[in-house]
Amino acid sequence: MASPIDLRCSNFDVSQLRDISYQCGKELTCFFQNIVADNETQFVYPPDRYQLSYKCIGFFNSTVHQLPIDIFQHYPNAEILYAANLGLKTLSRALFENANRLVDVHLEGNNLTGLDEFLFHGAVNLRRIVLSNNQITTMGKDTFKKMIVKSLNAFDNPYQRKLEEIDLSNNQLMDLEYETFSQLNSLKILLLAHNNIKLKFGLFPVLLKKLDLSYNQLRDFTLRQLINSQMLEELKLNGNFFENASIEYIFPEAIFQLMHIYRFELSDCFTCMHLADIFSKQLEQKVDN
Repeated sequence: MASPIDLRCSNFDVSQLRDISYQCGKELTCFFQNIVADNETQFVYPPDRYQLSYKCIGFFNSTVHQLPIDIFQHYPNAEILYAANLGLKTLSRALFENANRLVDVHLEGNNLTGLDEFLFHGAVNLRRIVLSNNQITTMGKDTFKKMIVKSLNAFDNPYQRKLEEIDLSNNQLMDLEYETFSQLNSLKILLLAHNNIKLKFGLFPVLLKKLDLSYNQLRDFTLRQLINSQMLEELKLNGNFFENASIEYIFPEAIFQLMHIYRFELSDCFTCMHLADIFSKQLEQKVDN
């Protein structure tokens, strides 16, 4: 059996991290560097007098197949988790059971293929979840739902009430169940670029303000499909090749006037690839110039 690994905080310049919360630069942080661990690895937490003060925790320059499920028991006041580019293969639902202070979670650039039901149920204060650049193909309709005991609180809202942003771009999503996002009434930003999504009516929440559906497999689109999201302000549709390319069909005037869209991105050629589309394909297939 491999020796247990000490998770000892190290000095780390958080400015090296992309898109990390500004709070990590202001508050006490605890980063673990040069960790190599698999699913069988046991972690040890050396005594640390600042243990309850860390607001930002994470891993850097490490390979970890599964995060230690007791990490939020040892750092209960952590608000930001940075676990990007680690090679994560799975996420345990038990990981977030004690993460009731967590606000921002970075899980991009890993090898996740699916998200379990009720995965984030303990992180009731989550505002942003970044899951881009994984290999996610499946996701249940209850992934972002809280587990509640009805006998104790029958009137509680079962969905995350503070969740404002989800980034699932650059994955392999295809079919989305209706309640996956539609019941997330606090959601403002949903990024789904570079997937294989088939659009259906009623998928998105009422108060959504920004929706990125660029570079999917949309062949047919009309604004009627987003009629439930009348607060939408930004819409990205470029990189899709619509069979019916008429503006009257895509943006019916009566529907457009009901909505608040002030910015949209839309390819002006639906039968050929733009230069940006070609570059994107080359990056996906790692084609040399």
